[in-house]
Amino acid sequence: MEAFASFFDSQSASRNRWTYDSLKNFRQISPVVQTHLKQVYLTLCCALVASAAGAYLHILWKIGGLLTTFACLGSMAWLLSVPPYEEQKRVALLMAAGLFEGASVGPLVDLAIEIDPSILITAFVGTSVAFGCFSAAATLARRREYLYLGGLLSSGLSILLWLQVASSIFGGSAAIFKFELYFGLLVFVGYVVVDTQDIIEKAHLGDLDYVKHALNLFTDFVAVFVRILIIMAQERKAALRKIPEQAILSEVRRMVEEMQTLNLKLEETEAAIEEYFKPVDKEAEIIMKMQLEGEEKTMKEMMKVMQTQALLERAEAEKSANSHNVDTNQHSQEMDSSSSTKQHAQMG
Repeated sequence: MEAFASFFDSQSASRNRWTYDSLKNFRQISPVVQTHLKQVYLTLCCALVASAAGAYLHILWKIGGLLTTFACLGSMAWLLSVPPYEEQKRVALLMAAGLFEGASVGPLVDLAIEIDPSILITAFVGTSVAFGCFSAAATLARRREYLYLGGLLSSGLSILLWLQVASSIFGGSAAIFKFELYFGLLVFVGYVVVDTQDIIEKAHLGDLDYVKHALNLFTDFVAVFVRILIIMAQERKAALRKIPEQAILSEVRRMVEEMQTLNLKLEETEAAIEEYFKPVDKEAEIIMKMQLEGEEKTMKEMMKVMQTQALLERAEAEKSANSHNVDTNQHSQEMDSSSSTKQHAQMG
C-alpha cells in the first residue's frame, strides 16, 4: 500500500513539476546515454520491420506456428549468450528473432485481416502511440522513479502464467481469458515504463548493450500489440455478428414502411377514383331513373291498351253471342210454325 501511495504522490508531484521547458530538458540524461537511446530505438525499429516481414511471409506461405515460436526463443537465447563485442552477429540474431516472432504472430494477423484489415493498422498505430507515450514518460521522469514497479509487474506476470497453466489443465472460460487479456495489457504497458528506465539507469552505469536493450523493448511492444489486436478483433467480430440481425431488422422495417406507403397510395387512388366517378355515377343514376320511369310509363300504356283491347274483344264476343241467339230463336220459331202447319194439314 505504501508503494502505491508513493507512486500516486510522485505522479502528482511530477504533474506539478512538468512544464514545456521540462519536457525539453534532458540534462539529467548524459549525451552518452542519449546516443545509446537513439541506437536502442533505431534497432527496435529495424526489429519491428523484420517482424512485419515475418508476418507477411506467413500470409504468403503459412510458415507461422510452433516451429517459428521455438526458433524465435532459440534466437533470443543465442543472442543473450553471444558476447557484446560480436555486434553484427547479435544484430543479425535480433533480426532473426524479430522475423520468427512476426511469423509466429502471423496467424493472428491473418485472422485480423480476414475480419477487417483496418483493425491491423489501427492496432499498430495504437500500440505505437501507447509505447511512445509511456516510454517518453519514463524518459522524462526522474531516474529510478518507476523501477520499484518491476516487482509488482513481475508478480502480475506470475499471476498471468499461473492462470494460463490452470486454464490449460482445468479448462478456461471467456471471463478468465478476458481478464488475462486486459490484465496482461496493463502489465506489459507497465513493463514499457520500467524497461525504459532500466535501460537509462544501466546506460548511466556503463551498460551500453543496445541490442539486448532493444530486445527487451521489442518483446514489450509485441506483447502490447498482440493484446490490442486481439481486443479489437473480438470487438469487431462481435459487431459483425450483430450486423446480420440489424440488417434483417432494417429490411423488415423497410418492407413494412413500403407496405404502409403502398396501402396509403392505394387508399389515395381509390379516393381519387371515387371522386372522379362521382359525377358519372350521379348521371348514370339519373339516366337509370329516367329509363325506369319511361319503362314504367310504357308498361302503363301497354296495360291500358291491353285492357281496352280486352274490353273490345269482350264486347264483340257478346255481340256475336247475342246475334247467334237471335238466329237460333228465329230458326226454332220457323221450325215450330212449319210443324204446326203440317199438323193442321193432316187434320184437314
